[in-house]
Amino acid sequence: MSYDIDHEEKWCYLIGLYSPDQKNICAQMQLYNIERKQQQLLEGYSACFADVPVTDSAPGYINNLFAFCEKKAAETQIRLHIMEIGNPAPGANKFKITTDVQMAADAPGDFPVLM
Repeated sequence: MSYDIDHEEKWCYLIGLYSPDQKNICAQMQLYNIERKQQQLLEGYSACFADVPVTDSAPGYINNLFAFCEKKAAETQIRLHIMEIGNPAPGANKFKITTDVQMAADAPGDFPVLM
């Protein structure tokens, strides 16, 4: 369905859709670290990379972030995850946050496709 690579060309992701029962649409995502040749499999529909500051403790520092919307096959709740994939700012911990995403009540089968 989609793929992308971060600006440093160290990380990439690939998203594919499938329907195990010809009724529901599920998604699998592969997050891959090119340097380490390591992968992480996720259940996600959409993702993006972003370079933005997330802390006031290191002015001018830009964090390398990966964001994705996760919906596990056995659950109905969609979650937005934003996590730092690069090195954190000096003296800071890696940034990570998760929050639930509310979808329209009249469209329970909808899922995010773009970020």
